[in-house]
Amino acid sequence: MRNVIQTKYILLITGIDSTRRLKMAISFAMVLRSRGIMSLLTLAGSAVSAKNKMQEFGYEVVATGGEKRQSGLMGAILGAFTHNAAVKNAGKLISLKSANGVITMGGQSGIAYIEAAKQMGVKTFLFEANAILSPGNEKIVGLVDKIFVAFKDLGDKFDPKKAVVTGTPVEKRIMSAESRNIPTDKKIMVVFKCEVNSNSMNDLIRSMFTKYPEMRREFFVLQETGEKDVASVKRFYDSVQVEALCYMSYENRGKYYQTADLILCRPTCDVIGELVALKKPGVLMPLSPKQNKYQRENAKLMGKNRLAYIVEDTGSMAIRTKKLFRALSAFINDPNQLTANCERMDFLNAATRLANEIDRNLSGK
Repeated sequence: MRNVIQTKYILLITGIDSTRRLKMAISFAMVLRSRGIMSLLTLAGSAVSAKNKMQEFGYEVVATGGEKRQSGLMGAILGAFTHNAAVKNAGKLISLKSANGVITMGGQSGIAYIEAAKQMGVKTFLFEANAILSPGNEKIVGLVDKIFVAFKDLGDKFDPKKAVVTGTPVEKRIMSAESRNIPTDKKIMVVFKCEVNSNSMNDLIRSMFTKYPEMRREFFVLQETGEKDVASVKRFYDSVQVEALCYMSYENRGKYYQTADLILCRPTCDVIGELVALKKPGVLMPLSPKQNKYQRENAKLMGKNRLAYIVEDTGSMAIRTKKLFRALSAFINDPNQLTANCERMDFLNAATRLANEIDRNLSGK
């Protein structure tokens, strides 16, 4: 006879405006389910495309529109009107679903739900995976009952009675993926593609292998890049005799995390959490602060805690190439130097830790 888990509470998970936030939400929602806490997800922005997939997993999903930013006096008036309407609609959904708590993952769409929940006396939480608060979380940080953060560095900025360090929840399929069988004695360097300015990252890797040919003997490269670039990237590796496989996208990044000895990537909130959880050395290449202030702050935090090597995507190509060479040399000389620091963070149990905190707070303990 199959065990039936009785529903104790219903948690509304909101502020999911991107697939990054959706991945983290699903990872702890699965743990919550095993504790009898059912999750209702509200999706906005690029996350809406995953609605059908989430429903297949058995989650109730509501697509919700984001609030558009308005300018000028008339814009401010219209913005206040639409925001009030959004709060009213959020309250109706909370009431209709008898939600016992609301947590935002940081997107702008979560603001109205937190405000509505606060007015209704429903427990409120926020989660922040970046090194600094998102604009959405900044606006409601004073309203929530608990603040869950990935890193102690951010948690130290809040009331210790209110802030809890949980780590970043990571998808189960990434943690449990099996590595690829790559027949090589070289160290395997995995490169993750980025959504912005991928040419800058590709050019830096090319420059490094061109200027420092000794690195060609050290690494086998698995590179994820865009559809327009995959052929030219492969031709470059062939021309300098670097063993490499190139892809437009990885079908499951978990497989490539498990395969990698070293990973080159942008320090987005989901990726830095996955690196720490899987205890993988990473070379983080943040965009300039003008392009993405979160990447810069995430990289600074990772560097401060000796969790990754940092090569910023600013300055001359010569300087950046030298920095990348130094990072790779440091890894070659001691490939395990970052592992102990990652183990100390214990992101492997982040989803469970976050689910336990939510369960405890909803129970009033």
